Amino acid sequence: MFDELNAAFTNYTHFYEVVGKTMTESLELCARLTGDDGHVLNYQSKIIFAVKHSIGNNVEWLKPVDGSPIDI
Repeated sequence: MFDELNAAFTNYTHFYEVVGKTMTESLELCARLTGDDGHVLNYQSKIIFAVKHSIGNNVEWLKPVDGSPIDI
């Protein structure tokens, strides 16, 4: 999934699946995690958060998508 998202969002490097939240909740919560441009989208029936930096692994409701992020 990472390769597909990376191809679609070429300026973004990290992609996370939002777990256990609605789209409305995801939009609000994800906006608080980045001061940069981020996208929250529905992709293959999953809510995905795309950002240009690492959020880390300490957010219990975010799961990195399969694949390795690219650091630029």
